[in-house]
Amino acid sequence: MAPTAIIVSRFTSAISGCTSTICSSLLIYILVSDRKHKLSQPANRFLLAMSVVDVFQSLGYAFSSLPVPKDSGLHGAFGNDMTCSIQGFVIQFGLGVPCYNASLCVWYLMSIKYNMHANDFSKQFEPFCHIVSMLGPLTTAIVCAALDKYEPTGAVICWLGNVKSSLLFIILISGGSFVAVSTIVIFYSLICVVAAMMSIERKLRVRGESGLEFNSFHFPDRKDALCQAFLFSGAFFLTFIFPTLNILLFFGHNQDDPDSYSPLEVPQSIFLPLQGLWNFVIYVRRAVRRIRGDYPELSFGKAFWQLLFRPDEVQPPRRQRRRSSVRRSSFSARNATAIAAAANEVNNSEANISDHLESDSPSSRHSSFSALTAVAIAPSAAADLKKNSESNLSDHLGGDSLHTIQ
Repeated sequence: MAPTAIIVSRFTSAISGCTSTICSSLLIYILVSDRKHKLSQPANRFLLAMSVVDVFQSLGYAFSSLPVPKDSGLHGAFGNDMTCSIQGFVIQFGLGVPCYNASLCVWYLMSIKYNMHANDFSKQFEPFCHIVSMLGPLTTAIVCAALDKYEPTGAVICWLGNVKSSLLFIILISGGSFVAVSTIVIFYSLICVVAAMMSIERKLRVRGESGLEFNSFHFPDRKDALCQAFLFSGAFFLTFIFPTLNILLFFGHNQDDPDSYSPLEVPQSIFLPLQGLWNFVIYVRRAVRRIRGDYPELSFGKAFWQLLFRPDEVQPPRRQRRRSSVRRSSFSARNATAIAAAANEVNNSEANISDHLESDSPSSRHSSFSALTAVAIAPSAAADLKKNSESNLSDHLGGDSLHTIQ
């Protein structure tokens, strides 16, 4: 690598690592400062754990070539074997980031497609997701450190060095398997979620054609959740596309030369450490938009300030309505029966009016007055029942998971 390219690669790695560290730290602060509300949802708990892991990984990239041993002969190396091992350890442990990306997509899949409540997901799936995302990368990082396998690589950082060793090759493949499996899980989840959304949309349109309002089923909220899933997945692919191509195309390329490089080294040093930045932007984008939706008088800057330092003052009013709606039962047959009964009452009342108006007796006039009153009241009662039924049907289609996605 030319000296200028080496400096650019190390400089961009340091800048990206510092940026990601700051953004992940801010996201941790946002989630923890309002943990009573925010950490009640699996998505935010996954995001918090991902940010913690990313802080360690981003710090490893932020130091760039500084931890590399001086005797390596690399430009900008000021460390020793211990600092090299520490940097390699935190970068290997950072493979938990793609695992948590996959866990986020699993949550969106189970909540949108299978209508799973957050409490059920927390009991059945979330512990397994945390175990795999934490213990898998941590185990490989400890094994590599115990075998003293962290060496200068790529003329930028310390990581897995001599991949000609069969054991180290297996460990490298196991590390790459985290990214590979996460990619498969993310692709599968997105395909299933999109198919589920299309199915829900068809069902809602059928019910809309039958007389119920299409916009009353919280479908925009589901689309918003799907958008979040796509954004987090896009951040994952943008982060790991270059190191993946680098390994596939230039694996073992001139490895005996410490200054050897691949053409993808610079873009890898730019995008690989930036996962924390993408997570922060995606989360803040949605949170600020919701705050401004509930408090239109706030500018973007003020809404962001409230999100950071005064989250209790901008709790969405709709939060309470959604929580109370979770307690309502799903669409029940008795509401539909009540609507039909009210309609029958209207029809019977109209028939009674026709019969009694033909008679001039006082009792007939009294009955006509009662029938007229029934006709006037029945439509209002039917409308109220229909409104309640629409709300309950919305809860049934959206499910508890729809509210927990928020």
